[in-house]
Amino acid sequence: MRESGILMPVSSLPGPYGIGCFGAEALKFVDFLAAAGQHIWQLLPLSPTGYGDSPYQSCSAFAGNPYFIDLDALKADGLLTAAQLKAEKWGDDPLSVDYGTLYTSRYKVLRTAYAAWREKYAGLHGCAHYYPDDYYAFALANDSWLNDYALYMALKTANGMKSWTEWPREYRLRDAAALAKFAAEQEEEIGFWKFLQYEFATQWKKVKDYANAKGVKIEMTETGLVLDIYLTVAYGHAIPEVAENAQKAVASAVSAMTGCTVETVNIHVGGVTLA
Repeated sequence: MRESGILMPVSSLPGPYGIGCFGAEALKFVDFLAAAGQHIWQLLPLSPTGYGDSPYQSCSAFAGNPYFIDLDALKADGLLTAAQLKAEKWGDDPLSVDYGTLYTSRYKVLRTAYAAWREKYAGLHGCAHYYPDDYYAFALANDSWLNDYALYMALKTANGMKSWTEWPREYRLRDAAALAKFAAEQEEEIGFWKFLQYEFATQWKKVKDYANAKGVKIEMTETGLVLDIYLTVAYGHAIPEVAENAQKAVASAVSAMTGCTVETVNIHVGGVTLA
């Protein structure tokens, strides 16, 4: 059966906070597709953007872009206030994304939300923090990459967002004792990067479920429901060791995130084809 759809990057959706996200405008776009008899919403990659703000040069083949988290949803959850959102600059032109401004304001607000989230769940059941059950379910389901990603981003933050090649030797070579010490000292920072992925995944699932209920499939390439994924991980972000089962891990993660079947995965690091 032949079907038609529209390519619309999430970043290109309208929104009051500098970039498109998984908020009301995403649902409105689904409504538009359904009303127009369209059955496919084609996306660009949802991974975090790296240098140059390109979705094709990401720091992770698994993680989602924190910019796509709906800040109004966080406000509805009591993690942000209207005043906090109004106080930030989101760019001067509503028709374009100012990534420099966004980098500063977005992460500031997300850290504010994370602090409120930690405070909300502090001291429950005799624990320092006892988070919702679905957070622990998310962390367990994504254990194959989430801990390493959060540790990596905490290290990158601690090292001024420099490439891993410029980090201290013990971190570059993944010295187990040094990493364990860092993780113990930076538990809150590591938790921040996990929180972002949890919120991303929760909101993304709501958008995807809404679209599917309207008869709209969400795809990330032009090849149909069976996807061929081409991933480029920037060299400055790539961890030196690449597991032999990287292709299977990426395919599994993308399938879990999108609900689609992944047929082929090609991974490139610094311009070198790994598979």
